[in-house]
Amino acid sequence: MKTKELKNKTVFDFSDYPAIIEEITGISIKDSDRVEYYKKTCHPINKARDIEYLAYKIGDKQLEAAAASYAVKLEKERDEENGKAMKKGYIID
Repeated sequence: MKTKELKNKTVFDFSDYPAIIEEITGISIKDSDRVEYYKKTCHPINKARDIEYLAYKIGDKQLEAAAASYAVKLEKERDEENGKAMKKGYIID
């Protein structure tokens, strides 16, 4: 899987592994309300890191590398935005 394909994905898109997904998120794939809440509120970096960990657990090196790369990209973007905000005197919490 390519990094850009992960943009709108979460661990719940890999439903062949419900026990591992529940271990990672604490949410059963059968609990649609909590799954939707996760999808709407989980930070994109955390979503990418969750996919990375799922890939590690299932031994999918390609997915693991793509998710790690995507998480690093998102972290870099976040850090750049935070740096800009700090230069303007904004407090980042």
